[in-house]
Amino acid sequence: MSFEAGQPAAAAQRPDAERTLQEHIARLEESNRFHQLFVDILSHDLMNPVWIAENYLRLVMDGDLPDDKRAFYDGMRGSLAKARGILADARTYLRIQDLVAFTAESIDLGRLVAAVVENFALLGREKGQEIRTTLAEGAVIAASPLIKEVVHQLLSNAIKFGRPGAAVAVKVWVRINDGPRVRLEVSDRGPGVPEPDRERIFQRFGSMEKGPITGVGLGLAIVRRVVDLHGGRVWVEENPGGGSIFVAEFPAAD
Repeated sequence: MSFEAGQPAAAAQRPDAERTLQEHIARLEESNRFHQLFVDILSHDLMNPVWIAENYLRLVMDGDLPDDKRAFYDGMRGSLAKARGILADARTYLRIQDLVAFTAESIDLGRLVAAVVENFALLGREKGQEIRTTLAEGAVIAASPLIKEVVHQLLSNAIKFGRPGAAVAVKVWVRINDGPRVRLEVSDRGPGVPEPDRERIFQRFGSMEKGPITGVGLGLAIVRRVVDLHGGRVWVEENPGGGSIFVAEFPAAD
């Protein structure tokens, strides 16, 4: 008797539950549309004006300028370049944070690193930093082109935080213990990362509470996310000669 009496009440609750579910789905779809809109804004509406302003400023600086004005314009150019980097990192992070699968291809990590290092050579020379590489042959992993972000971010950080005139070392090799794995090491001679901060800096908007480096931002969070997607690990160690060694390790391709 009590079971039958409860049936109308349960039936009346079903439309409410279905309506709540549909409202929740609608909110998720709206959130996804807003997410995509924000990515598009970062990609075009914000990036393009910054890029155009940088180019106009470069044209101005190519002309004859008094030293005081040149220093002023150089500061503006540096700020625009920093803004462009922040926007690019935000765009990349938004695109990969919900990614769960990708199409993999065989990528020789040593060759990829060599290409990225070549792109950073000028920046390194501007700080008097030599980028030294030790790249093993046959260090092949199954990866997506996103893996380039790992190399780019780690090398960019090493140059940015390394001492002027100090070398940056990049090493790729195959470790055979516990199964073949390809390891990327990027070493710098910067201030180093205190041990309590070595996990925090890989978190989104992570920053160090101590030491001279603050506001690490999204770069290392992008590294962690891409490495995780590829079934790898990433961490930072103390450089025995002073500074840091960032290590990313991936399963070797079959």
